[in-house]
Amino acid sequence: MKLYLFKNWNEKLKLVLVRFPLSLLLVLGTSVLFVLKIHDYKVEISEFMWPLFLGGIFLSIATTLLCEEMRNKLMAISVEILVVVIWLVYCLTLPKHLQAVHIYQVVVISVSFALSIFFIAFLKKAREIPFWNFVYNIIVLLLVTYLFASVLMGGLGLALLSLDKLFHVVINEKVYGYLNVFCFVIFAPVYWLASIPYADDKFDNHVQFNKVLKILGLYILLPILCIYLSILYVYMFQIIAKWELPNGWVSTLVSALGIGGLLTIIILYPLRVRGENKIVVWQAKYFPLVLLPLLVLMFIAIVRRLDDYGTTINRLYVLLLNLWLFGVSIWLFIVQSKYIKWIVVSFALVAFLSSVGPWSIGNVTKHSLQKELKNRLSGLHLLEKGGTVKMTIPVMAVDSISRNRIAEITNYLVETYGNESLQYLFASPVGKMSSREIINRFGMQETSSKTIQSFDAWQREGTWSAKVAPYSTIVAINKSFTPDNPYEDENVVLQVKGAVVSVQTKTQPSKQITISLESKLQQFVNAGTEKRNKYTKDEMTLNGPNYRIIILSVSGDYNRKTRSFHVGYLKAYLMY
Repeated sequence: MKLYLFKNWNEKLKLVLVRFPLSLLLVLGTSVLFVLKIHDYKVEISEFMWPLFLGGIFLSIATTLLCEEMRNKLMAISVEILVVVIWLVYCLTLPKHLQAVHIYQVVVISVSFALSIFFIAFLKKAREIPFWNFVYNIIVLLLVTYLFASVLMGGLGLALLSLDKLFHVVINEKVYGYLNVFCFVIFAPVYWLASIPYADDKFDNHVQFNKVLKILGLYILLPILCIYLSILYVYMFQIIAKWELPNGWVSTLVSALGIGGLLTIIILYPLRVRGENKIVVWQAKYFPLVLLPLLVLMFIAIVRRLDDYGTTINRLYVLLLNLWLFGVSIWLFIVQSKYIKWIVVSFALVAFLSSVGPWSIGNVTKHSLQKELKNRLSGLHLLEKGGTVKMTIPVMAVDSISRNRIAEITNYLVETYGNESLQYLFASPVGKMSSREIINRFGMQETSSKTIQSFDAWQREGTWSAKVAPYSTIVAINKSFTPDNPYEDENVVLQVKGAVVSVQTKTQPSKQITISLESKLQQFVNAGTEKRNKYTKDEMTLNGPNYRIIILSVSGDYNRKTRSFHVGYLKAYLMY
């Protein structure tokens, strides 16, 4: 590992100019953006400029490292310019003011660009040790660089402060901002670029490994992984014994365990190559296999959370992380963790592909929520035949659960994608409406008649669980109901008429289950609104001769005159 020495700074600067001209230009452009922001010039900066320059820095560095392996220098320069131009065109397609979905996209894409710096020069190289050495060197150099930048900032900042305190020289606060830009946005990246291994230094085949990494990986990370594994396996056996669905929070722990385990495999790779420690060899070979059952647990928890709370960008990214961990774990077990480079390559590739194109997480989430919103509005007869919101306000009442879910989806779409994501429901423009105005425009009204009384009841999240035993089938119901809008999946067709749930099984057409909810619904009506979110699992469970139904949430109306019920929304686990 070679550091940039100040005694030959002019030579190193010339090397940066020759080796990373586009990167240096983008670094300077980024510094200009920060200066404009600090000085607050009356210049409007389009928000797409930030991902253009910041993401472009990572992309240009990675492209340079790739093109250095090309023999045709003209072709190499052409590729570098072409890649940056493509990124420029992409950023120009972004709106002037970025929505949350665009921020997700550019952040994930930029992360994939940054990760590609580690492996881009080694795509044609089958050697893992040079890759590990390169990654180790540039990460250590990056830490040292920003340590130097912090010391430089502290020293110069203290010098300015001393002028103010000792000689009463008025120092504008913005000067400290400019100094931060110089130290962290200009000096640090240039210093780091000058220190990145060059030519044959990039492919050093000598095994590097120091005691600090050994202590970190072997005596800190491995014990922590063992603790996590023990906790999660005990939890897994517990829910299997109780035959319950896992808590949604388990996804965070399994994700941390999976990523931590993969990083440990990468960190301890040279020690494994030397064969000096059997624990390291065992961990590299069998950790991916040990992780697989927990990934199944994580998958079930994610699916449950999607079912309970609906689709969001965050949840789909967690689901994608789970699927990536599945694939990487299976592959690592097959190759016995010999090719660590492809852990980083696959992660960067999946991150990039999941954020571009019509299949991106952002697009999938938007279309899913738009479809659910339209189905809910249609089920409540709030749409015209053409699929747009009725021009006149409907007089029918909407139960609170349906109303809240529609409001939740609307708010999320507006905050994440902007008003344009809801234009498909309206014949007139909604670009300047607030989310509250759009919700009101749907025309949903809560019942105020003394004859009609609305009810809703649900369990607290911590009590939600479902035991399948002794039943063989479980059906998760989550639907707004109207007489012509039944629930259907691969197992059953389910209809709700009044307070009666009729279930027709597809595997046994002759088998029909009839469930009367009247006694439970009457309890909810009598209890009023004070207890609606304080029900226990037992209070929300109904056992029949050949079924059990655990109600998670239910809402609708009760007609006191006719003593009849209308269930507008039902979320439950049905076991039979």
